[in-house]
Amino acid sequence: MTSIIPKENRVKELLNFGISEVFVRNIGNIPELKYRIEDVEGAYFYLPTILNYKILNGKRIVPIFDCGESFTVLIT
Repeated sequence: MTSIIPKENRVKELLNFGISEVFVRNIGNIPELKYRIEDVEGAYFYLPTILNYKILNGKRIVPIFDCGESFTVLIT
C-alpha cells in the first residue's frame, strides 16, 4: 500500500534519510527563494489524488518542498 508520511512525522523522516537539518528547517523561510522552495501544503493536498498510480504502489512518500505548482518528494 502507498502511504504519505503525515506532516507531523515529515521532518523526522527527512532527517533520518540524511537530508540536511539546516535545509529542512529553512524550507519556506528564505525570502530570496520565496516561490521556489516553499512549505509542503500543495503536496499534502494533491498527493492523495494520485496514490492509485501503479508506479507508486507500495511506496512511502515524504514531501520535501513545493515549488509553485509542482513539488519535490522522497519516495522509498
